[in-house]
Amino acid sequence: MKQRFAILAILSLCFVLGTASASVVGTLLTGSTGTITVSDTGITWNPDPAALPSTTCAVGKLCNGDVASGTTLTYIGCPGPACLTTQEGVLIDNGNTLTPSTLIPEDFFLRFETTPSLDFKLNSIGTPFVNESGLTTACSTLTLFQSCVPFIGSPIVLTLTSTGTSAHIDLFGTASDDGGATFTSAWSGSFSAPITGKTPAQIELEFCTSNTNAAQAQSACSTTATESTSNSGTFVATTTPEPSSFLLIGGGLVGLATLLRRKKAA
Repeated sequence: MKQRFAILAILSLCFVLGTASASVVGTLLTGSTGTITVSDTGITWNPDPAALPSTTCAVGKLCNGDVASGTTLTYIGCPGPACLTTQEGVLIDNGNTLTPSTLIPEDFFLRFETTPSLDFKLNSIGTPFVNESGLTTACSTLTLFQSCVPFIGSPIVLTLTSTGTSAHIDLFGTASDDGGATFTSAWSGSFSAPITGKTPAQIELEFCTSNTNAAQAQSACSTTATESTSNSGTFVATTTPEPSSFLLIGGGLVGLATLLRRKKAA
């Protein structure tokens, strides 16, 4: 009986300590009644008039996004299912233009108006390779729901839809709810934007000199062409156990194995 209690105690300790570091968990959805301006060199999120409050969001800049309904994000400071309110202002990329040369990691890539301690840090930007997962620069040969990139190394993926094009960019980072002091969660997500009435091939021609199905470098593309459209974001955060948690769990398993061996030997 004592051995059983000891086993339960070890397992309980591992569970409690292993989850004590849980920080930011769940899905964050963002939207905007503002626009984003996309060029071949970067993305600019323009002010969102629907974000609350409508005055400065953070660091003296206007909010350029807001929390959308369906968000399930929880964190230590707010463990309930409604921690962030719909239309709460979000400042994306500190109000700057996101470019391939953006300094990474970038702290507070997402800032929240009423939750200043919640920090989504940007660690990397997805840059698909040509022919990776079927992606090519041959935007003129796409069939419905196939994707392409306008040039080699472009972080923006163009997908042919029934109404035109869906453009998206993939982002990855870490999250914290204590102002960035300790990052215990990893997040991945993307911003997507519909471009109605234009196919990926037409958009490729706006930005680049051709869509001749040949892989082309960014140097063949314009730095002045832009597209402005609405946007939305989806980000999923999961906890990442700290090294100390792994040690505790490992120690608990070793202790459990020792007790079981002793029981068999008795």
